[in-house]
Amino acid sequence: MKPSLIALQAITSHSTNANTSINTLALNLKMDRNYSTLLDFSRFIAAFLVFIHHTEQIFKDNRLSPLASFGHDSVIFFFILSGFVIGFVSEIKENTLQKYATARLARLYSVAIPSLLSSFFLVWVGSLYFPEDYSKFLNENWFYVILNALFFVNQSWIGGIEIPTNGPYWSVCYEAWYYVLFGISFYLSGSVRIALLLLASSLAGPRIILLMPIWLIGFAFYRLHKSLKQRKIFGYFCIIASTSFYLIFRINNWDDSLFSYSASWAGGEIKINTTLGFSKRFAPDFIISTLFIMTLYGLLMVHTDFTTPLNKMRPAIRFFSSYTFSLYLLHFPILIFISHLTNNTWVALISCLCIIVVIGYFTEIRKKNLSFLIEHTFNFLKPKPVV
Repeated sequence: MKPSLIALQAITSHSTNANTSINTLALNLKMDRNYSTLLDFSRFIAAFLVFIHHTEQIFKDNRLSPLASFGHDSVIFFFILSGFVIGFVSEIKENTLQKYATARLARLYSVAIPSLLSSFFLVWVGSLYFPEDYSKFLNENWFYVILNALFFVNQSWIGGIEIPTNGPYWSVCYEAWYYVLFGISFYLSGSVRIALLLLASSLAGPRIILLMPIWLIGFAFYRLHKSLKQRKIFGYFCIIASTSFYLIFRINNWDDSLFSYSASWAGGEIKINTTLGFSKRFAPDFIISTLFIMTLYGLLMVHTDFTTPLNKMRPAIRFFSSYTFSLYLLHFPILIFISHLTNNTWVALISCLCIIVVIGYFTEIRKKNLSFLIEHTFNFLKPKPVV
């Protein structure tokens, strides 16, 4: 069994019945409001940095370069936050496998489906008006592309197909399999759990499994953070130290040097890129994820110092963070299309954001409707007791 899966099973092995640990601490009943708001704010900033990264990439606007360089690291931060949030909801809200599966499927498909439809629609429209750039994408087997994407196997070794004009979809495929692997470990037990873990990890493939420890760090941090004592001085030290080292690490390109060194052990950068794809930078990603955890720990220690500004900003933060997933998954195909209409970066930024808000309002914001449909589907398929 892969090391990360062993760790996952060890972390969750005591949780065969997910209801057993719910009444331990006050924090278990409700995540601290201020800390939750800080996490929402961090989540939106991470999504926005990915957005800026791709805007700079598409429009070649060097003014965005200082922020654009944090795009990949923001995805790593997403994985940590995802593990943290799953730690919370699995303990408090989603205490059965059906509730967990319903919530995760609604979370994924509320944005994945609009993202895929947008990609296909914009390629079709683009091929009519900008055939020199878009016609090549019509040669794709779109049925196969979308089928792979709906089952999130684009990055696994049974799929391995990219979505034209929607590169960011890769990380959603990773996250979907982390949901699956966690669900098996947390809600099942015995030989069934082991067998399904091996099957799921085989389907996911080495690329996805390789970065799973980063997701597990987020989950483990949730489990540990409730027992941590409030030490503000040490909290500020962690924030300053982790942020400083991160900036030094990036400014001096130590991440690139570490990647090159790790690639040299795997046959070179070309080979590791072909073999591992988006997981190729696993060595610097592990270090960066450790620094991010230090920052989150520091924020946990000091968040009460920011109660007043957080209370004032909470409505705005909640509004923007509610569109995080839509911003992440929708922006790339929209930006590519807009780049054929204007060369003005700021017009493109604002236009893209407005379109995403409109789409997100009818999709991500209303994912409860999808949850209702999925839940009723599960209930319909559930074996009925014999009377």
